[in-house]
Amino acid sequence: LLLLGADLVGQHALPVSLPVGVITAALGAPYFLFLLYRTNARM
Repeated sequence: LLLLGADLVGQHALPVSLPVGVITAALGAPYFLFLLYRTNARM
């Protein structure tokens, strides 16, 4: 579902066509950092 949504946004929602990897990285990197922060906060 994430890749499908990223593909739709990359092709239709923006005036410039972006690769799916760029959009998934933009969504996934902040979530990954949040998970790292949450894991380190528990220790």
